[in-house]
Amino acid sequence: MKRIKELIKFRVHQISPLEIENILLKHPDILEAAVVAVPHRLDDEHLIAFVTKAKKSKL
Repeated sequence: MKRIKELIKFRVHQISPLEIENILLKHPDILEAAVVAVPHRLDDEHLIAFVTKAKKSKL
């Protein structure tokens, strides 16, 4: 699947969702992660992560 936006603008920062996903995936209880932007009236966009946890995870 192709990502629509490679960078997400948060205040004055350009943030790579892929970098955040890679960090989340290092956690042993996370199987999948997807980071997307949601509109925000003050900060342009905010990031939100969707994760799939492992079956016996206590997350």
